[in-house]
Amino acid sequence: MQHHRSNALTLSNVAGIFYILTGGLVLSMVVALIEFCYKSKMDASRAKVTRGDTECNACRLSGKFGHTVSH
Repeated sequence: MQHHRSNALTLSNVAGIFYILTGGLVLSMVVALIEFCYKSKMDASRAKVTRGDTECNACRLSGKFGHTVSH
């Protein structure tokens, strides 16, 4: 007769998935930042304006900072 012992799920048993989720979150934020910088650089060179102006316009258009950014 075999006895099956079930181990309780503790933080040490499931910590790996949280490490993977945190790593994925950090990686996705880095990729989004690189994409934002690359796109603003391309838009700035296309419109022949400074990159800072393009980034301010992108933030303003996102709606998040629309009322706080002023020139």
